Amino acid sequence: MSRFYLDITDSQIALIAESSIIQSPGAALANGSAGEASLAFGKVVFETLKRRPLETRTDFWAQLSTAPLNAEFAGARHSADLVYEHLKFLFAEAERQAGPIDDLVIIAPSNLNQTQVELLLGILNAVGKPPSAILDRALVHQHVVGKGGIHLDLQWRQVVATEIRLEDDQLIVGKSSTLPGNGYLDLLEQCLEHCADVCVEQTRFDPRRSADAEQLLFNAIPDALATLTHSEEASLSVSGYDFKISRTGLEFVGKRLMTAVEGASGAVSVDGLLAGLPGAVFDSTASLTTLAEAAEQILGSRAADAELSRISRTKVEDPQQAENPPSEANVKEVSKERDETARTEKSIASPAADVAGPTHILINSRAYSIANQSTEAKGFGLITEGDQVQVAEDFRSQVNVLSTESSYDQLHVGCRLYRNDGTEALLIRVEG
Repeated sequence: MSRFYLDITDSQIALIAESSIIQSPGAALANGSAGEASLAFGKVVFETLKRRPLETRTDFWAQLSTAPLNAEFAGARHSADLVYEHLKFLFAEAERQAGPIDDLVIIAPSNLNQTQVELLLGILNAVGKPPSAILDRALVHQHVVGKGGIHLDLQWRQVVATEIRLEDDQLIVGKSSTLPGNGYLDLLEQCLEHCADVCVEQTRFDPRRSADAEQLLFNAIPDALATLTHSEEASLSVSGYDFKISRTGLEFVGKRLMTAVEGASGAVSVDGLLAGLPGAVFDSTASLTTLAEAAEQILGSRAADAELSRISRTKVEDPQQAENPPSEANVKEVSKERDETARTEKSIASPAADVAGPTHILINSRAYSIANQSTEAKGFGLITEGDQVQVAEDFRSQVNVLSTESSYDQLHVGCRLYRNDGTEALLIRVEG
């Protein structure tokens, strides 16, 4: 059996297998005229971000939902449609390179809330790739260093700072805070401005005056940053003009970002994109291969029949070597704390607290009986088998179950359903 890890951070989605790593920026390009446009994914989208900004979207992973898009985009109704198409693209490429995906594990960012996790599960079910486990991304990164501290996850338009506590021999995910305006695109823009200024200084040519030249410079920055991790200078060429940038000259970008966690106790771990930024100071980073190995170690202590829910704690093999930081890291005031209800939502809707099953389906604030086989219940294929409510076999291709606790064969109170025509419903219990 081949296990794949789906590593999610909206600036870079990756599928990791033993012999292959498939990466794709979390961005989509609408090719063609309105009403006839097709979607494109992959590196080609990154290479058009500056030149075709109105035809690209970079927000659909961060804003994963079924809320209608604010403008037409290649026929997509909402961000969930774009995530669905992006995953189909990734899975097709992965299976072409590495064979069938028999076992899928999600490595999800800490700021992906419970509603979004359940919607993602529904999307994965729809593409025929239901996951066997969900791991917190910050936990996996911090497991690599084996200490409590803070993890920085670099997303398109923000950094997510997640505290990891060490209690006894357990690493435990704490609160997450967002640092808006410090995302990968923001940092690339700062680098672009600096590089353009250097280009003007050395060649008298300003690449910002041409959309094509600016895009070429933008495309060259990631490789230049990679060069600067092991060299003091990197050479760039834009539209026939050659110039050099220095690591020292770009250190202001990383230093400005790291002030947001200045004074944080414990080990600071960062993801790969952030690790390559000049001026960034950290204790640990992990390649995608190392990340998958750490995830494998965490899953090694998980029972085979464990329920599908986000894994947010793990045992440290050698707790004597770990440092136990204070309960809160010093994340500055500019950060915005994630809504804590997202973490508690799962326990509120947990079937353990609801022994009896659902009696009604709630659609647009109106409740309809399941037992009486109302038209609305039939529209979602709801049937009862003994004390259990299920989705009938012939409806399972049309209805997605958005829940970590429920399945097609056993639906619980609090489970959300999503039908292919865009209709959403909530299963509730009406007493009396």
